[in-house]
Amino acid sequence: MGDASSTRLSSLVLAMTTLVGGAAAGGPPPAPEHRWTAAITDSHQAVQAMMKRSGTPGVGVAVSIDGEIVWQEGFGYSNLEHMTPVIPDTKFGIGSISKSLTTALVGRLMDERLVDLDAPVEKYLPDFPHSGRRISIRLIASHLSGIDDRTERELYYTARHFDSTREAVELLWSDPVVHEPRSREQYATGTYTIIAAVVESVTGQSFLTAMKTHVFDPLGLSSTVPNQRRRIVSHRTAFYERNDEGTIVHAPYFDPSFKWAGAGFLSTAEDLVRFGQAMMRPGFLSERTWKEITTPQRTTNGQLVSALGWDVSRDDQGREFIAKSGGGPGIRGYLAIFPEHDLVVAILSNRSRAPVIEEVFPTFVNAFLRDCCLL
Repeated sequence: MGDASSTRLSSLVLAMTTLVGGAAAGGPPPAPEHRWTAAITDSHQAVQAMMKRSGTPGVGVAVSIDGEIVWQEGFGYSNLEHMTPVIPDTKFGIGSISKSLTTALVGRLMDERLVDLDAPVEKYLPDFPHSGRRISIRLIASHLSGIDDRTERELYYTARHFDSTREAVELLWSDPVVHEPRSREQYATGTYTIIAAVVESVTGQSFLTAMKTHVFDPLGLSSTVPNQRRRIVSHRTAFYERNDEGTIVHAPYFDPSFKWAGAGFLSTAEDLVRFGQAMMRPGFLSERTWKEITTPQRTTNGQLVSALGWDVSRDDQGREFIAKSGGGPGIRGYLAIFPEHDLVVAILSNRSRAPVIEEVFPTFVNAFLRDCCLL
């Protein structure tokens, strides 16, 4: 970083452990249980090193194994101007991890026989402009609908507020079908608002009310809320990015009200871990529905693509996991589930493109699976 303000920021990042989590500068935090001391120490150091290298202001993490949260911690600052430390209640933007929340709601409605993944959208939304193209919730959720995401690109930094899903979806109707449905994967966020409109059609509730009623309240996710920029939201982080000079600055203002379903929520690392725990265990969703949502889809030529609001991958040790990343202005996070090992990891940050996945996630997984004797 090349100026005095950048130097001061570096000093703040280096000093953060004296203020957050009760740890001395440079040392490991207190371990809640001896079994996890080494894993927490390794993971703690990985977060510190990443923040120092990248200038990321704040990070929240949580890890659960066997249904128990074994580590959660806040690092650095949620607001640099006020030097507000990250605490367990700090709400970060989660970007596209919102898609996983949305498909969980769809799954609940599937189990209640209110939604058919493969029914054409026009069954639920008669004014859908692409009637007859056999575009379904399944294709939208797995980015195979062929609908261009032009509106999302144009509104990425919009300050415009949309008062309703109907107002937003009517704007989306102008986006054309640019590829034959199912012919190829084209990642899209704005198109998830069509799923939100379907939810409203079958539940008779607004999308945000349906999310609270069917997902957040039943799972006790009290810190997972829409990123309503005009409202006062307790413990919401500020949003930062690194400019071309390498200085940490405020990210541009944006209002995600046109894409709640695709990238519009705030959450804490603990809430996301609890969400991941609930997805793994039959009860909130039926086992059949969870499998349906997390099965990678295929294009017409047989190419495997995304699942529904999730990605299915293998890590550097060949272990399969289900995950979703999230990004946006001042947003970078990751939620990963290792069903075979009953492990859930959530990492959230308040800096655009913070390297939490590349530099932190593998350390977390390897350290905790090592210490529970699975490596």
